[in-house]
Amino acid sequence: MKKTIWNNLLAGGLLLGLSGCGVSTWYNPPSTTPNTTGKVDLSNKTPSFKEGYADGCKTAHGEYSKSSKRFNSDTEYHEGWFSGRSTCQYSQTH
Repeated sequence: MKKTIWNNLLAGGLLLGLSGCGVSTWYNPPSTTPNTTGKVDLSNKTPSFKEGYADGCKTAHGEYSKSSKRFNSDTEYHEGWFSGRSTCQYSQTH
């Protein structure tokens, strides 16, 4: 009986410990350093990044705009959205 309890606790601990390993690897959080110039060179960015950037900037100006589906599945859109939001927020306050 003691062995069964110990095995169940061990298995439960392993499952709990390994459940944290399911974090998505594509997500790269945006830089927390603000863009102090308020200008971003988008010429070498993908169309998806540019669309995310535009939506993020609209959001920073008070008009919430984000494609949740693309935000969760498209890395370029995701990074562009955060870049646009942080750049436009910073330029509004400075």
